[in-house]
Amino acid sequence: MLLKRDNMFLNYLSELPNYFSIFTYSFFLMLASPILLEISNSFKTNPGNISLIFTFFTIGVTVGQLTAVFYSIRFKKINIIIISYIMLILLISILFFIKILFVFFILYFISGYVIGIIFIVANEFLLLSKIKNKDRLITIGHTFWPLGALIGPVISSTIVGRNINWRYIYLIIIFFIVIILLLYLMLTRKKDYSEIAEKKTSVSLKEIFSIKRNNIIFILMVFSLLFYAISETVISAWSPTFLRVERLFDVETAGILISLFWGAQIIGRIITSIFAGRIRTNLLLLILAITALLSLFLLIFFKNQSIIFTAFIIAGLGYSGISPLIISTGANVCDKGKGVLLTILVTFGALGLSMSPYITRVISKFSMVLSMSVSIIFMAILIVIIFIRFFNKKYLEF
Repeated sequence: MLLKRDNMFLNYLSELPNYFSIFTYSFFLMLASPILLEISNSFKTNPGNISLIFTFFTIGVTVGQLTAVFYSIRFKKINIIIISYIMLILLISILFFIKILFVFFILYFISGYVIGIIFIVANEFLLLSKIKNKDRLITIGHTFWPLGALIGPVISSTIVGRNINWRYIYLIIIFFIVIILLLYLMLTRKKDYSEIAEKKTSVSLKEIFSIKRNNIIFILMVFSLLFYAISETVISAWSPTFLRVERLFDVETAGILISLFWGAQIIGRIITSIFAGRIRTNLLLLILAITALLSLFLLIFFKNQSIIFTAFIIAGLGYSGISPLIISTGANVCDKGKGVLLTILVTFGALGLSMSPYITRVISKFSMVLSMSVSIIFMAILIVIIFIRFFNKKYLEF
């Protein structure tokens, strides 16, 4: 029994480079979150305009995710990963020196495109893994998303708080990428893993979407991930600016609050991975979504710092397991075409990420509080979808 448990641990540990690929996405995205004011000062514009880097980046991610399927058909997965990371190093090196805002936006778009490809291929590795409990595996893998989002703002806010130029954060990203590349090269020497790494993917859409029941479940999961992504991005990307402008928090305190949010997500996803497979997924989603919704009211409408700190922690716990459970459910509705299903799912998630900065930018011109309330609206819509799913007996089990 001990040997079996050791082997199970080693199997999960062997997916570490894929976990870090998920880490890279959020780490890169959230580095800028608490330092929009400093970046805007550097480019002599306002934070609302600079926040569009999130939109450019996530649109790039969306396009990259859509095209990743075609690369998987033509090329070996490990080659896609290695080439993509080398390209990312080159792009980030250029970002370090760029001082023209338009070019800065374009480079964020291209970087997002490359990371979108990496994200899809890494998740395909997880879905094709020999580990049977995919809910648990995906939840563990996606625990590295909040981990990256937690470390990112801490690093950027710490650097800026010590009067170091914010551009040096890009050197840190390059350092992480080199480590990830080495891990992939070491891992693919294993025979059982190299079979997946060398594999190409090809399946018709007719085979994938042949069962009506599965299609309905998948559509619900797609829109659930879209609404979730909008709600979460408002909290993770816009709330530091909201706190600094409306609540007069300094940059380090705003960074700490976002770190608490992602730290609570890490704890929440660990808890979710324990209960995954033991509690019905839909019930687990409902509990998490309601918890997130209640915390948002405290976070947005109260001014007491203690309440705001507590609300960020509760929000992190609530948001924690929603995304991986939706992805795991949606990508496994049929045995074939997991890469295609995954691409559609995360593309809609990325669409939510890219829509959020634009929505908050427009609404913030009228009211900062109202712009933050977008998170409540879309979380409420998500809960309605889950309720529909929960009380529909015919499609209840998943």
